[in-house]
Amino acid sequence: MAGQSRFAVDPDLGEQPQPAWGGIDCVVLTCFDSDVRFWASLFSCGGIRVHHAQTLDEADFLLTVTSATVLVMDVAFLDGSWDQAVAMLAHCHPLLPSLLIADEVDESTVSEALHRGVFGVLWKPVQPHKLRQLIRSACEAAVERMLWYQTRTRAALALPG
Repeated sequence: MAGQSRFAVDPDLGEQPQPAWGGIDCVVLTCFDSDVRFWASLFSCGGIRVHHAQTLDEADFLLTVTSATVLVMDVAFLDGSWDQAVAMLAHCHPLLPSLLIADEVDESTVSEALHRGVFGVLWKPVQPHKLRQLIRSACEAAVERMLWYQTRTRAALALPG
């Protein structure tokens, strides 16, 4: 899990982060292929591209090599759970927000999600327009975080020794 996305903490990064293709890229961490195919078909015309990961390592890799600005995850996936994904983001991709998709039966399990760094929680059955809206908001937050970090880093570098 040593990946570093272009949203990782990197003081030499000077460009404003934007996907090269003009839309939003997100990584979906789930073991349900049917959900990913459904969302990908809904989002393709709305400017959101979906990259599918089934494990934490795959999600880390895709966040590193794509222009993804958001991690969308299920409560549990092949090799872990949402809290492990949040820890991976904090360590490897600290500026990227995450969205959690949960069933109502998981309410007690995910009650701390927002306090532990999850940007938003959506309950199943997921309404596509709400998910799309939350992905766009999370992407905007990622861009704002990166701009804030760049400004802070430049200011720190300008301070005398």
